[in-house]
Amino acid sequence: MKFYSQLRDRLVDEEEMIAKYGTNKAIPALGIFDLSMQPDYIPIGFNRLVNNTYYPVQSYLLVKYRAEQALVAAGYSETEATNLLN
Repeated sequence: MKFYSQLRDRLVDEEEMIAKYGTNKAIPALGIFDLSMQPDYIPIGFNRLVNNTYYPVQSYLLVKYRAEQALVAAGYSETEATNLLN
């Protein structure tokens, strides 16, 4: 389980929570909040939601790059591939 540390603006994992605070639950009073979903990527930011959780924002640059490369491999020029994805 991962949490969002508002003070450090980063993820905190369950092991760190237990080691530092003796719990595997969010501690809003210390600026540590639940996430709205558990990411399998490194977030580039966090958006606060109305239910007092944070959404980890994913960068889609790598996804876009891979899509461009797949289009080039399929026979499109780099310019065509870029234009198709913009």
